[in-house]
Amino acid sequence: MSQETLAVAVQENIARIRVNGRATFGCSEDLKKFCTLMLERKVEKIVLEMQTCAGMDSTFMGILTMVSLSAKKQNIPIEINNASEENRQNLFSLGLKNMFSFTSNTETTTLKWQEVECSEVSQEKHSENVLNAHQTLIDVHEPNRKEFQDIITFLKESPE
Repeated sequence: MSQETLAVAVQENIARIRVNGRATFGCSEDLKKFCTLMLERKVEKIVLEMQTCAGMDSTFMGILTMVSLSAKKQNIPIEINNASEENRQNLFSLGLKNMFSFTSNTETTTLKWQEVECSEVSQEKHSENVLNAHQTLIDVHEPNRKEFQDIITFLKESPE
């Protein structure tokens, strides 16, 4: 079982997500659900608090990119706060530098964080998330095709 956890808080029409541990496909469905709900509520912005994020896999970054594309259509910025240099470089290496704004804000607020249990998803939903995440990474930055095309081909050819 993965060790990542998410915590969420909404204050003054700003949605915040704190990523603890390694951000992987295991919590990407919950990230997508929460962000979709916040976009429907027309929050002013979504902030990912990354200070305690130990790393990200490509599925998580792809889902984050999908959220960013939806947010851009509504002029809702996605801000990544306190990302480590390694996490920044992971995003930049996939051509995602302009998808997000990057901040370093150590201001402590008295947010009431609500822990999110990373929910179990069916194999079919998991495969769909992985496929869509990697296709999005290719769509926004064509050089990613070289790295992710085999994953997409495999998932499209795999029986459900």
